[in-house]
Amino acid sequence: MKAIGVLAAAGALAGCGNLQIGGGESTDRTYDVPGAVRTLQISSGHRVEIVGSDSPGVRVTERLRWSNDHNKPKTSHTSANGTLTLKGRCAEGIMGGSRCQVVFHVRVPRGTTLKIQGGDGSVAATGLTGDVSIRTASGSVTARDLHARTLSVDSEDGRAAVSGEAGTTELTTRTGTIDATGLRTGRFTARSVDGSVRASFAAPPSLVDVDSRTGTIRLGLPANGAYAVTTRLRTGREHVDPAIHRDSQAPNKVNVSSDDGSIFLAPA
Repeated sequence: MKAIGVLAAAGALAGCGNLQIGGGESTDRTYDVPGAVRTLQISSGHRVEIVGSDSPGVRVTERLRWSNDHNKPKTSHTSANGTLTLKGRCAEGIMGGSRCQVVFHVRVPRGTTLKIQGGDGSVAATGLTGDVSIRTASGSVTARDLHARTLSVDSEDGRAAVSGEAGTTELTTRTGTIDATGLRTGRFTARSVDGSVRASFAAPPSLVDVDSRTGTIRLGLPANGAYAVTTRLRTGREHVDPAIHRDSQAPNKVNVSSDDGSIFLAPA
């Protein structure tokens, strides 16, 4: 494993030195990563932005903000066997008016495998075609314009919003809402304890499996497909639009369950 130095070539390095903003300090630094990167791993409790690009190579921008030397954020970047690992953290026990923030903005080739372990910061990923796995505590997750092999999002209390294409899609939240828009996927699984689930599909999925303990579930299914629909509802309202072609023998399976929420199925 080797640490990656910040490149000083023209256009590769920006934001040298610290700037004082609002009584605090900040610095931005940008560097290119040498060698081929097949997998990007990020561990950070703050905001992460990933952009898939047709350009070769990986470019990282780190934006650091802090209010005093005791809470200056620390970052690291290492590369081994085609995997780039980025880490950002603040000192533990920051209190009062202290401020510490790390933002990673990373441009990667579209086919890069993405693995993010986040915290309270939001995660945004666009334009990726590889496997995408994102975990956060309370940070929201936005994944747009995907053509991924697999998509997995797990957020404890944050919102998950996705669109694009994925072979399989798994979305999980505890209290955050799930919103999938115009999705093309073979298998779609969504789980939420107290959050609502809204999903619309651009093509008939082979399997939809959705469960929300107390949240409302709204599904938009393409009218050109037939679906074997199974619903389970303890309390709440259920409505399946007559325009949905229901066929118990259909290869496309739709399983929807909620304890205390409502269920609505309509044409997409």
